[in-house]
Amino acid sequence: MGKPLPVAAVDRFYRQLTSSTSGFRPEQQLQWLVDSRQRLEAYEGFARSQQRRLRINLEIDIGLHRGGFTDTGELARALTTIDHSPWLSFSGFMGYEPHIMKHRGGQRPGCGTGHGAVSGLRVHRRATPGTLTDRPDT
Repeated sequence: MGKPLPVAAVDRFYRQLTSSTSGFRPEQQLQWLVDSRQRLEAYEGFARSQQRRLRINLEIDIGLHRGGFTDTGELARALTTIDHSPWLSFSGFMGYEPHIMKHRGGQRPGCGTGHGAVSGLRVHRRATPGTLTDRPDT
């Protein structure tokens, strides 16, 4: 979805979803945007109680302070939660990239400027969903 939603909205979405012949498969085609550990825990609780798999896209604050994870430790813990959950799968990251050129005279936050709270993170691909370390890229 285009913005992080309260878990009540997720529940309402699935209650209103009908079995149709449209071929829409939310477990494969829908990504839920998550901006905090608290929201991730709420989504996992919902998924577990409904026995429904959710694809999770994590919003990261790239320095524009428009929302999302700002702390690398919290982000790493969120990825670990997803990795260990049978109900959640990691589908990617989201940041407000289109707005970067308007930020601080066109400088890219998080690219050597020190503005992006999650700059310098490295995502590792494995056979299971990606994990993240807070080691700077070398």
